[in-house]
Amino acid sequence: MNYKKQYAERDAIALDRAGGYYLRHVYAMTKEGLHGKSDIAAELAFRDMEIDRLKAEVANLKAKQ
Repeated sequence: MNYKKQYAERDAIALDRAGGYYLRHVYAMTKEGLHGKSDIAAELAFRDMEIDRLKAEVANLKAKQ
């Protein structure tokens, strides 16, 4: 089976310096009890779906210009 890696190594400190992105999620996941891989994967899947929807919306808006 040929598996393409989806997750790269990330610099958590750089993400926080860029806008508090990492710690914001650590705090929220802790507060909301999002500890299991299944829960985290479901949240990532939902965000992927929303990103795809927004990309399609941007493409549609650009096509109308």
